[in-house]
Amino acid sequence: MNREQRMLQVDRVVGNNIVMATDALTSVEYVLLGKGLGFAAKNLQELDTSR
Repeated sequence: MNREQRMLQVDRVVGNNIVMATDALTSVEYVLLGKGLGFAAKNLQELDTSR
């Protein structure tokens, strides 16, 4: 599987496991789910999706 590297900008931290983010290039909004994902994320921070 080919993984694209994107930088997503955090719009809102909903909880420790849920983050709302936007792709700056395409303006597509994402809801990201993951264990502890929102714990260290700050608003207006960028997330690297290559991992």
